[in-house]
Amino acid sequence: MWDALNEICKRESRTVHDICTQVDRERTQSGLTAGVRVFILNYYRSAATEEGHAMVSHGSKP
Repeated sequence: MWDALNEICKRESRTVHDICTQVDRERTQSGLTAGVRVFILNYYRSAATEEGHAMVSHGSKP
């Protein structure tokens, strides 16, 4: 979990504190740790879409 969060922080030019603060503000029912896990999952799920995949140059080549 921490490796994934640090990778996201590096890619997004944000700190762990920034992202955890955002997650803390936006979560409604879960604890902070669960909220961070959901954030990480959603981040990578978004990257796994065709559009997200292409944005990082992993999409299919023409």
